[in-house]
Amino acid sequence: MTASAKAEAYNPANSQTATGNFIPITLKDIKPLLIANKDPNNGGNPFIDATTGVVATGETNKVIPLLTPGCQTGGGGNAPCVVVPGSVTLAAGQFLPAIVTMTANSPNLCPSCQGSSDFEQSIECGESQVTKDNSFSCGGTAMNASIATGMTKKDVRNQGRAGLQCLIDEKAPDTIDPATNFPTTPIQIIAGSGPFKGNLISTSRSIANFPIIDTSLAITFPPGDVRIIGFLQGFIESVSNGGPLSISVRILNIAGCGNNPGSTSVQAGGTSAIPVRLISQ
Repeated sequence: MTASAKAEAYNPANSQTATGNFIPITLKDIKPLLIANKDPNNGGNPFIDATTGVVATGETNKVIPLLTPGCQTGGGGNAPCVVVPGSVTLAAGQFLPAIVTMTANSPNLCPSCQGSSDFEQSIECGESQVTKDNSFSCGGTAMNASIATGMTKKDVRNQGRAGLQCLIDEKAPDTIDPATNFPTTPIQIIAGSGPFKGNLISTSRSIANFPIIDTSLAITFPPGDVRIIGFLQGFIESVSNGGPLSISVRILNIAGCGNNPGSTSVQAGGTSAIPVRLISQ
């Protein structure tokens, strides 16, 4: 007995330029850290063209050494992350927390080290978050995510650190094999714990997807709504143990979406930022 099927992989980056249109994407299991569309390794220039969805060249395998919250300094830890009414302009390498609400089945997708807050669990757990439009999607001109204006600077720092350290099992995290010639060859990951400790594995919880938001203009509060224009897939190499929160992320892929989407969106799941769907069998 034999069986066959045909699938397609869809990367929206640059598709509008190539075809005149693109299909928007909705990703599952992404982290509620809304990253500024400013590359700290390239003078703060955009990762993605916010209109066309075209991704800057040469981003793969770059390391963002200090990905930090855009609200850590001044006013003390109990001060709000963002002031309402007010506005904020994110710098390169900064992010803001997104509003998320965990669904009832989220405990089945969470590790034993899970925290209690929705923000922390959304970092630690799998596909369970609900956002402004019930999903993290990109494509079009509508605002599709909201900043968590109720969080304090201490909330973002402490919950973010706990969630990220739990996610990657920071006492024994997975690592990228130094012999990997990525992106010329596929990335190779060495397990830091578990039954395959010390051996090569094909996937890792340290691989995470993050939304990239349009930061060409200051974000105003209220309403604190932002537009997701793409997604960054990265390997979390380290999380700071104390003091200000900072994350080191190696870029594996960036997918961009322009403002002229087609019709039905494509869903992507697991750790991949590239949707793959069955088209015939």
